[in-house]
Amino acid sequence: MLAGFTPKVSGISSKMKTFYNDQAKPLLKFFTKTKSELVNLKLKQILEGGFISKPEGIFLKSAIRKRQKFEQNKTQNEWSLNEIVVFESEYESCEEYFSDVGSFVVKLADKFRTSGISEEIVLAVSFQALQFITLGSEEFKFIYEDYDESTNSAHVKIYAKRENDEILLYKDGCDGYKTEALIVYEVASSSQDT
Repeated sequence: MLAGFTPKVSGISSKMKTFYNDQAKPLLKFFTKTKSELVNLKLKQILEGGFISKPEGIFLKSAIRKRQKFEQNKTQNEWSLNEIVVFESEYESCEEYFSDVGSFVVKLADKFRTSGISEEIVLAVSFQALQFITLGSEEFKFIYEDYDESTNSAHVKIYAKRENDEILLYKDGCDGYKTEALIVYEVASSSQDT
């Protein structure tokens, strides 16, 4: 088992393994239930574009530009080009923000499963500069002295799973992040069934 992570698979496809740290636990309800419509237009466009497999790595189609320059390392290409940043200030409430990001990631995993790409990818979602505790109700309480919704953001990283890549240590090092909520999915494509 990965250090600092607890696996959770209930309510999620058997083709998607889930890991999370303690800070992310209150957010899981937003990542196991998808909405019919995304609020953020940028996320909608990324989702509609889907994925493309190239010799240089697996990419979101929206991340690739004409005459795109690539590094030699595939994971480094994916790590830098596929990052998505979503700011809380783009939403009317923190609940809408978490719900939209969660729904986007689950829908993106579904999109990859039907992409025909015969690999496995990692979706790592981190909510930075926050520490979460839950109250008796559905409310959130944030414990962070410099909390500011205008600068708080979710970072979504997408890369192909390669067992020997040091980039996968991102998950193992999570136990050291005390103010970052991190949820990691490992997603297999449906083409792996054949």
